[in-house]
Amino acid sequence: MLDPRRVGSERSVRLGLRITPDTGRPLSAWLDDLRGQQVDAIDVDIRLLEEAIRAPQPAMPIEPPPVDGLAFGLLELEEEVLHDSYALAAATHRSQVQQWRTHVDVAPLGALGRDWSSAGLPFGIVTVPDLAHWSAEEQDYACRLAVAIGARIVATGFSAAGPHRLAPLARRHDVCLSFVNDATTSVTELARVAAEDGPVAVALDLRVWTRRGQGPVLPFIEAHAGRISHVHLPEGAHIDKTSVLIEDDDATVADMLDAFRRRASPAPAVVVTDGDRQFFTASSRTFFVSASSTTP
Repeated sequence: MLDPRRVGSERSVRLGLRITPDTGRPLSAWLDDLRGQQVDAIDVDIRLLEEAIRAPQPAMPIEPPPVDGLAFGLLELEEEVLHDSYALAAATHRSQVQQWRTHVDVAPLGALGRDWSSAGLPFGIVTVPDLAHWSAEEQDYACRLAVAIGARIVATGFSAAGPHRLAPLARRHDVCLSFVNDATTSVTELARVAAEDGPVAVALDLRVWTRRGQGPVLPFIEAHAGRISHVHLPEGAHIDKTSVLIEDDDATVADMLDAFRRRASPAPAVVVTDGDRQFFTASSRTFFVSASSTTP
């Protein structure tokens, strides 16, 4: 069984980069742009991977336009029919994708994973935003896909029942299932995940962690460092000794890395950014590696 505390050391992961489909760019464009960045782990959204292996695309738009049809002269009944057509299209596409996921061969993704690794950009994390709401067959597919590209962490949104319910899935595929907090997730809920016995972990999203909502972040990291798989730094964060982790708090990136280093866990968690190029300067990388190296 994969011990989530050993994920970092097994893959020598220190510095990560998160890429999402929000920009509309395919994986191939990301690969060309990121060559030479020397990233230790890529956190990739599963939708980008599915696009790469030709997942079904909707036959028509599935999201209504962000305008009021009544303003364009539609009658109320016509507006209702229009929205029903979008809902039907979305449901049809969802059903097609579900069927595709249960039958698609993920083996070709092995070559994709090797291409990225040879470029110095190994996949370390596959993010599946709503895994808890997928069918059992789809959840199995998501883990098989992660393994195919060489990732050892499957990250998904926080779910109170998720860690206990999905832990057997993680054991079966020898992956670490990591739950990402949102703005409403409490410290108590995250601590319960950290206390779970099994291949589950916490992924801290500091972009939505606030001192008012969750309190200071460093005490949580110090208490649960061995059960944190990775950390999403706030937008624009970069590595230096004074960069704070969250607003209205004195804890810095250096404090966080020191907390990971002091723990008995063999390696620090992955630290993931959304791609601020300042994060990848030679000096910041040197600081990061030296600060996050584990104690002999």
